[in-house]
Amino acid sequence: MLQSEILQSDWLRVNEAAKYAKCSRALIYELISAQTIKSFLRKSHPANKSGTRLVSRASIDAWMNAQAEAAV
Repeated sequence: MLQSEILQSDWLRVNEAAKYAKCSRALIYELISAQTIKSFLRKSHPANKSGTRLVSRASIDAWMNAQAEAAV
């Protein structure tokens, strides 16, 4: 996905979310695990156990805004 497409998309893959937030993929997974940011697993087929984890761009924005406010 192109950088301009990332900025317009409501849902990002984990690696795109990390680039968008300028942090590591590990931190994105930590935030997902702590339910600090919203995500869901999009399966290619209902019988599959794996799929693509998508992260809400709006929840990343909210987390980054909270971090910025806490730093002031």
